[in-house]
Amino acid sequence: MYKHTAEAFVPVHHAVQVTQQVCARYGDYCRSIGTTGVDRVLDFGDARAVLRPTDEGLHFRIDAQDTITFYGIRTLLLGSLCGVAKFSGEHVESYPGLSWCLPVAQHGCSAVFPAQVCRPRKAPFSA
Repeated sequence: MYKHTAEAFVPVHHAVQVTQQVCARYGDYCRSIGTTGVDRVLDFGDARAVLRPTDEGLHFRIDAQDTITFYGIRTLLLGSLCGVAKFSGEHVESYPGLSWCLPVAQHGCSAVFPAQVCRPRKAPFSA
């Protein structure tokens, strides 16, 4: 069981291709990258990230044993999204009871993220 868990949704076009690019870009940092259905699982040893592409965008789940690893993986994923995809718009959604939102800029990524909006929604990874 992981101590730190969070999920978020990022509205991007071509989420399957974005997922493939993220995995290719950060495969060297992982112990392994697996596939379960449409999910891609990046195993970091004491942490993991699950990427689930949908027609609307990309769902993320990050699980980690410690805070530093959790934020490190979050930073890697956000950085990779900035490098491979244009965000489609106005918001990023985080799920109730979870600890983070991915900030987005109006026209893609920038060094300073002016908007951070979270909207409640049923988490796709819930049982």
